[in-house]
Amino acid sequence: MKIFIDYDTTLNNFDHCWFKWLLTEHNIKVNHQDVLYWNYITDTYGQDKDDFWKNPDIYRNDIVQPRKGAQDFIKQLQYENKKIAILTSSYPGTEQAKDEHIQRHFGNIEIIHSHDKPTVTKDSILIDDNVLTIRDHCIQNQMPGIVFDNCCNGWSRSQLICDDLDKITSLIYFRSEYYSMINFLMTY
Repeated sequence: MKIFIDYDTTLNNFDHCWFKWLLTEHNIKVNHQDVLYWNYITDTYGQDKDDFWKNPDIYRNDIVQPRKGAQDFIKQLQYENKKIAILTSSYPGTEQAKDEHIQRHFGNIEIIHSHDKPTVTKDSILIDDNVLTIRDHCIQNQMPGIVFDNCCNGWSRSQLICDDLDKITSLIYFRSEYYSMINFLMTY
């Protein structure tokens, strides 16, 4: 079984860098507890506050860095001979810089860019910080998904509400640290 892993905020500190950029460039102080849902920043502060992730220089210049433990997490999965790939949603024009960033920090690993992750993750496990992406993966594929909430600093869990929740409750898992995901993934 293949394991697909999101990149931004799951394996790197994109969220912290974005918050720092909002403060430095726009004098907007945001923390994880403020972000009530996925599009909260753009809905609250304007579309241009989304420009951070549209800039390939954040990858090219290593502004974004791997999270503590992320590289060991990937190495452990590879050591255990798990089939893995990074599945990332990328703004057009950032793909090459992001690929080079991933390879620089995580070595030779399969990389797929897609905005519709559940169409890619059939018959696989998906790890992502966006609970809506995990929900959609579980509904469409009837496969397990892990919401990585980075020591409970992730995006709100309240968006999990859906008509099909009872059908997928046994498929959605919340994990806050890489080691707990390793333990879970070793059972598959």
